[in-house]
Amino acid sequence: MGVEKFSVSFDPELGRQVRALALAEDLTVSAFLAEAARERVRQALLQDWVDEAAAKLGKSSEELADIGKGILANEAIDTGVPRRRKAAA
Repeated sequence: MGVEKFSVSFDPELGRQVRALALAEDLTVSAFLAEAARERVRQALLQDWVDEAAAKLGKSSEELADIGKGILANEAIDTGVPRRRKAAA
């Protein structure tokens, strides 16, 4: 597996915080920053998916977030989307 090297610059305080957190998590600074970058990319992809789903369902991203929160809280809520029926055996 290859790697791509970057040169990054931080203000001194942020640099100290990054090094301290990486050390606390027993990671190299490179591994810490790569993990942070992966998380940011994941968040961007998830936001794109939510925006597409919202457009398809005619709901806002905020409405979908509320639906998701209700699902995670195991609340009975009306999503406005018909539920799939289980196939007959």
